[in-house]
Amino acid sequence: MGDIKDMRDDLGQLDEKIIGREYFKLKKYEKSLQLDILFKRGFDLYYSFAQANVNLSESTEKNIKLDGWELESESMEYKMRFFVRMNKLKSAILMYNSVEDYILQIIAFAYKLNLKYYSQVFDYSKINCKKDFQNKIKKINYSNVEAALTESAYEDIKSIIYNYKNDVKVSNLRDSTNDIKHKRDFFIHGFSENSNKGIVQLANQGIYDCEWTNNDEYDIEQIIDTCYEVQPIIRKYVSDVYNNIAQKYGIE
Repeated sequence: MGDIKDMRDDLGQLDEKIIGREYFKLKKYEKSLQLDILFKRGFDLYYSFAQANVNLSESTEKNIKLDGWELESESMEYKMRFFVRMNKLKSAILMYNSVEDYILQIIAFAYKLNLKYYSQVFDYSKINCKKDFQNKIKKINYSNVEAALTESAYEDIKSIIYNYKNDVKVSNLRDSTNDIKHKRDFFIHGFSENSNKGIVQLANQGIYDCEWTNNDEYDIEQIIDTCYEVQPIIRKYVSDVYNNIAQKYGIE
């Protein structure tokens, strides 16, 4: 883990070319739906990733500032620093994980896929209105994108998203995201004061194990190290997808 800790001063950003500054200077007739979505989602990706980097970096600060807090004791100050760091880290995890959703949206339109969602098939070569666009992006997921990439010309992009989806470190990050969003929220070890243990006999309700309702607890330094380890993998994923699409459309 020592070499991972050395990486804590080196959080690289995404390449600015995904923002598409030169593209948006073009005349209307020189643009396309596919590249419009690439660069608009690229813009979202760039700044979301940058903010995730800031949050991750700040989560490492054991003496993080507590502006606006008036705390009566050192123990409460310590607890609040833990709380702020924990939430900075959670925010970074959610933002890093959202990269995959943005990328799948980009791919669906860039390759003009026909995606099957339950019994319906949606054509991503065009959109009819804003509502149509918003409806279609809700239907995009890894399974239907991967299933639609059947032609031999799609082998490279299919391999890129498959390898990212099945990367063990990325999967660990995804699991943490699911804990935050869908299951019980996670706490950092040593933060919660409400965790308790033991079997309790409740009147008219049988046996209750206090452990059942405790939040999952994690070691903050271990999760930070995981994020630092995954961050360059995410950066490479975005770069690989962008380069594949750029080659397809003949752009820089």
